Amino acid sequence: MQAFDGSIHLAQGRQRWLQRQAPVLESIPDAVAILDRQGRRLYGNDLYHTLCREHGVPDLRPATLDATMPGWEEIGTTASATGHWEGAITVPAAHTPRRTLRCHVRPMIAPAGGDTLFAATIADITELAEAHQTSDGHARLIAQLPHLQVPGAGAGDTAVRAFRDTLVEALAAIDLGRAETIPDGDETEGGWFYCPLTGDRQEARLVWRVGEPRHGGRAFQARFHAARELSPAERRLAVTATRALTTSTERAGQLARLRRTAFSDDVTDLLNRRGFEHFAAPLLAGGQPASLLLIDMDRFNRVIGTLGHDAADAYLHAMGERLVGAAGPGRLVARMGGDEFAILVPGGMGLARGVAEAIHERLETPMTIAARPVRARVHIGIASAPRHGSSLAELRRCADRAMFTAKRTGRSTNLFRPERELTDRTALWVEGRLEAAISEELLTLAVQPIMRLDSGEVTEVELLLRWDDPMLGTVAPATFVPVAEHAGLSERLDRYVVAKGLRETRHLDCAVAINLAAPTLYDPAFADFVFTHLERAGRTPDTMVFEITERLVADADRARPTLQRLTDAGVRIAIDDFGAGYSSLGVLPDLPLSRLKVDKSFLIGSRGNPRHREVIIGTLRLASALGLEALVEGVERAEDMEWLRGVGCDFAQGFLFGTPIALSDWPGTDDDPRPA
Repeated sequence: MQAFDGSIHLAQGRQRWLQRQAPVLESIPDAVAILDRQGRRLYGNDLYHTLCREHGVPDLRPATLDATMPGWEEIGTTASATGHWEGAITVPAAHTPRRTLRCHVRPMIAPAGGDTLFAATIADITELAEAHQTSDGHARLIAQLPHLQVPGAGAGDTAVRAFRDTLVEALAAIDLGRAETIPDGDETEGGWFYCPLTGDRQEARLVWRVGEPRHGGRAFQARFHAARELSPAERRLAVTATRALTTSTERAGQLARLRRTAFSDDVTDLLNRRGFEHFAAPLLAGGQPASLLLIDMDRFNRVIGTLGHDAADAYLHAMGERLVGAAGPGRLVARMGGDEFAILVPGGMGLARGVAEAIHERLETPMTIAARPVRARVHIGIASAPRHGSSLAELRRCADRAMFTAKRTGRSTNLFRPERELTDRTALWVEGRLEAAISEELLTLAVQPIMRLDSGEVTEVELLLRWDDPMLGTVAPATFVPVAEHAGLSERLDRYVVAKGLRETRHLDCAVAINLAAPTLYDPAFADFVFTHLERAGRTPDTMVFEITERLVADADRARPTLQRLTDAGVRIAIDDFGAGYSSLGVLPDLPLSRLKVDKSFLIGSRGNPRHREVIIGTLRLASALGLEALVEGVERAEDMEWLRGVGCDFAQGFLFGTPIALSDWPGTDDDPRPA
């Protein structure tokens, strides 16, 4: 306690009385002073002294206080016969905008032998005053609730009606606490949540949510604002604060827009990666079964290159709409970036398969992009929890590997199988060893014969890559080819086989067939590379066959220039493993092809299901109609060879004619000791 006016003389009895009040007055967090009837400040706490110095609070003279004190605003000056007085005044602050102060004066028990003294408190109620002005008073707004209008809502809007009906009950039940911000996790669909604030004031927000915002849901917000809750000592010296209420659909909209910016993708209006991770984590935390689908779009770069970026955005948006429709309610759908999407499906692998099938079915209908029909195709990788991992990061790694395998093999959907996948650490090790093997020419070639059925002669050999590593041992192509594709080594690997194969088979009098990966044919310089090595080997282009997969056909426009240059020179192009991937019949007539190579699964499968033979016959007829040669793989029995010859098949390949052997063991190769 400190005296404001040291010239005031107090009797010893009054001084002792004031000293006894000091602990009570110091416990009050507001500015408090003791005045005499003339308004002289006998004692006050530090906060009262600071407010008077910074804001220049006018003198309070209890002897003359009334409801019309000069300088005091209309928002609450009241006086009573008992000497109680309350008022508010706007005063300038030293370094901030003008502040509104509320002052309360009430008589204290007079000490023995003296006049009545008065306790004065001052509180900064700037925010409360602003809330008063915005809401026009609590009672008035409550009276207007039946007529509350929400921008963009009609008179019969059921969501607005629910907001009105629930608001008054919520006002009675709200408990104003002291949290700082609205936690994201407290939002509940179709219900209330609130956020009280700290500091010299107390505020709570009530939000009534109807539906999820990203699916067209809406939010209505009511804001409570009250003076800081008073201690018992303060209640004896000041009146209870008035609560003010405002409604703010605009603030709810701002909140939704902020969350939309943080969690939504601008192009597709789906969740973005951050939003997907935010909402997926709690769904996986409970340990319940769930499946993750990673979806990669084919030919996206082709759309950008052909139709432009605006059309590509429209393509992504249309894809998002179809994925949402295929996923159905209760599933998270997100664009993870680029042309990759994700769907989280609560439940086991069976439900995820159903979603994948629905996706492919919906994509059968072409999209209209930039006034042109575009047929979308995707590869889907699926992993499930808890079998393949309990966290989103673990599931994503597994689903990504499954998706990569789907792209490599031309499958539309692939389920993650740990026994078929390399671990990341092993893959990195294999990648490093493979790159070294290419550089040091440690990879070898094997050959398998291809027979012309009408003559019974071996007219071609297929070159197959083999790798025996000093550290890894024998590494199967099914292991290192996916690693090469994932590491961007496919083109180097293909060029290695072309150069080595043509060099070591230059003395063979039959054609050679080599498999190519899609990136190799996207390189405009590849055709010149082939022509150079054909010339060095003394071979003509018609003795060269390149086999490509159906997956490459899906993005044939990128490969067509190279394919055309090769075929114009006489090189033959074959579709390998035809029928094993998705069908690309619509583009076959437009490609410079020479042969369809029917996947071995059909002939092998015909032993248990004769209808597989009908598929083979249909494919042979298709090849004939397009002017293409037909080759069937998987011939292991003489009766199969005779049947194929009888139905008009041109070529056959399989163990019946020979298993793959080292190129160095094939007669007439460069390593053969016999003279050419």
